[in-house]
Amino acid sequence: MPARCGSVQARARQLAWEAKHPLPRHWVKRESRSQPGRFYYFHSITQRRTWHRPGLPRQDPVEMAQRKRSRELRRQRQHEAEAADAARQVQVQRLARAEQLVFRDGVDQRVRQCTRIAAAMSVWLGDSIGRLGGWLVDRPHSVVGDAV
Repeated sequence: MPARCGSVQARARQLAWEAKHPLPRHWVKRESRSQPGRFYYFHSITQRRTWHRPGLPRQDPVEMAQRKRSRELRRQRQHEAEAADAARQVQVQRLARAEQLVFRDGVDQRVRQCTRIAAAMSVWLGDSIGRLGGWLVDRPHSVVGDAV
């Protein structure tokens, strides 16, 4: 159905279209008393009233095309947002993995460092204890209680 327009040509096109496409059975077109110039449709048996022509889509072709384009744009934006989210998720996973590797390498490095320190201390302590032990063995017991 052509869009409503105030021009005489538009009104003539609308009337021609309505003549080719009659209303379904029991439906009547009436002019609104509260809104002169606007028409509603009335079903004589069910007493139902509607602003939209029965048996047709509720939107005119231009409005339907606009809504379709709007849906397509919304789907495209949603797809782009999902792709961006997926890319962010991949980036977060890569960063987490890198942090794990750095932490693991850092822990491994610290463990190796601590092991080296412990080994060095063990050698030093072993030498010191050995020297201390030798010193204690060489000295009489009365010296152990004395201040050094």
